[in-house]
Amino acid sequence: MVDDEKPKPVFYGSAGMAAAGMMPGRTSPPASEEEVDEAAEPEEEQSVSEETFPEETEPLTDEGESATEEVESETEEEQVEEAPIPAFSGKYALVIGHTGAGDFGNGLDKLFLRLDGVRLAALADCNAETYEESATHAAAPRGFSSYSAMLEREEDAELCCIAPSWTNERYDMLKAALEAGKHILCGCPFTATLKEADELLALAEKKERRVAVTGLLRADPLIERFHSGREALIGDLLEMHVYGAMGIHSGGEDLIANALPLLDLVRFFGGEPEFASSVVSREGMPVIADDSHEAESRNIGPLLGDAIHAQFLLESGVRVTFTSDSRMQNVVGRAGIRFVGTDATMRLYTDPTPSFSLQVESQPNESERSDPWTRWPAGKNGEENRGENPHQFVIKDWLSAIDGKTEPVCSAENASKALEMAHAIWQSALTLKRAYFPLSNRLHPLAEESR
Repeated sequence: MVDDEKPKPVFYGSAGMAAAGMMPGRTSPPASEEEVDEAAEPEEEQSVSEETFPEETEPLTDEGESATEEVESETEEEQVEEAPIPAFSGKYALVIGHTGAGDFGNGLDKLFLRLDGVRLAALADCNAETYEESATHAAAPRGFSSYSAMLEREEDAELCCIAPSWTNERYDMLKAALEAGKHILCGCPFTATLKEADELLALAEKKERRVAVTGLLRADPLIERFHSGREALIGDLLEMHVYGAMGIHSGGEDLIANALPLLDLVRFFGGEPEFASSVVSREGMPVIADDSHEAESRNIGPLLGDAIHAQFLLESGVRVTFTSDSRMQNVVGRAGIRFVGTDATMRLYTDPTPSFSLQVESQPNESERSDPWTRWPAGKNGEENRGENPHQFVIKDWLSAIDGKTEPVCSAENASKALEMAHAIWQSALTLKRAYFPLSNRLHPLAEESR
């Protein structure tokens, strides 16, 4: 093992710093010369054998024991043995990140802090210059600059978080963690291509490991509440209109970086897609494959277009639209989904956390309508149940799935199918045809191999 692969212990607080020799001890003032001279002259000492002591007889008790022995016996009886601290019986976790190349995502380095039943065992930062600092920041007992070395050393850890928000290294990190037998939590998108996703899902099934993806919204209690009561609220679902975050990242970057959790909800509410058709443009002109580009601030693979208008038909008959066009941001508002039912309309907003507004049209045929949008449910909209960790619902469901040997709700398979819907949009735009599911092309639709 090379030097930079050796785990480095991390010390915290004054106690740890003192133990590491990092805090100077309190020193006495220097002695004067007279004191030094006096100390240098040893005094005459008398050995214990030369001393004489008067003989003393210790009084005995009625039972023949000495009083001292009786007191010592009573003291021992009064002492209560302290119960030993029970050994930790939960799960140990690891984190893999890369400072300067996706870092640790949205706070995923601190994912396991203050989490009942889980302890962070070690952290790996692929940046050799910052791995010690990253381990200290995450309160990890050990830090590594090589995730391969960490996975080999920390064989007792069951859990592993793949934290970088960039996707260029994600496949290799996921594969290494699965081969090491870890249950995995990673960010969205799950992979850069469908081929990578297929291989990793097959490996996870073979290893009987559970893989969950943060950012997906299925496990959110408010989403689940609307899903279960949807028919009573809006009637039969007819359409879903999905809106990206838009802004300066409208188009391809918005599709991959922000819209995948929304496309996953489309399947959650309406079922599997049959086909997709789309129009993708750049600066007002239809795109071709050569117009693909990379994001300026992050590596999330090839992107296409600065405006996207797409349609899906689901097997349930529900029709879906997806829009990411900066010119429409002031009209549609924040990212989310508009659910159109036979009785009412529900609007889901997902930034920063899910919230709903409900509108019931009392006079749909009137040109002047004043039916308001009202918050659903009334009150704080479930915000009182939200903690500091934005990933808490995904983590809880993931850990429950591991213990119950079931698939997590926010599974890698669901994340993979959301990515497939995004790739279908680009495929349809480039071929000027419908893209049918499942996609036969499992490579990236913008890659040279796909042209």
